[in-house]
Amino acid sequence: MNTRRLVLVSVCAAVALLFASPVAATADVTVTVDGDEVDDGETVELDSSTAVVNVSVESDGTLSSVSTETGSSSSFAGLNRSTFTTSRALTVSGETVFTVEATDGDGTTTYEVTLRRSVETAAGAEETVEDLQNRVGDLEDDVESLEDRRNQLRETRNNLSDRLNRTEGDGGTNGTDDGGGEGMPGFGALVALIALAFVATARAS
Repeated sequence: MNTRRLVLVSVCAAVALLFASPVAATADVTVTVDGDEVDDGETVELDSSTAVVNVSVESDGTLSSVSTETGSSSSFAGLNRSTFTTSRALTVSGETVFTVEATDGDGTTTYEVTLRRSVETAAGAEETVEDLQNRVGDLEDDVESLEDRRNQLRETRNNLSDRLNRTEGDGGTNGTDDGGGEGMPGFGALVALIALAFVATARAS
């Protein structure tokens, strides 16, 4: 009789301890792609080559770590709290698997989302690249034209400087000594042309 009572008391004690002990819960992971929530294992078709992925993790216990990983990069956070959020800006070419691993007292929870660019999006991106290449070509032509214009202005400036030097070498006047340069036809215009060439060259540079 005593033996039966002992066994019964032991069973009751074990059940009481079971209910009294906290039950570790699996971490709850939420993932959004460009603001839209996605399920574990879901494939998301992207409209562009970039995507913003937000991750939120909650646990009834204590999170010890959360990591995110793609085919080309990964991040890891050591934790000691019940919640965690992070955001990743991803560049997607073709198909990329985004994985979240959250570890708490109950183990590790894995959450995977596949990001994929559609054929139409890839074609649109190709057209965008071609358009950018054309714009680069136009800019290069503009730069080349500006270079030619600058060289022309430099040549004009040099020619005007040579003419001025030759004029000064001839004595600076033609006729009277007291005319203050009045006897030199076109001298003022020549100086003005030289000044204009200097200004134009500076602007082109």
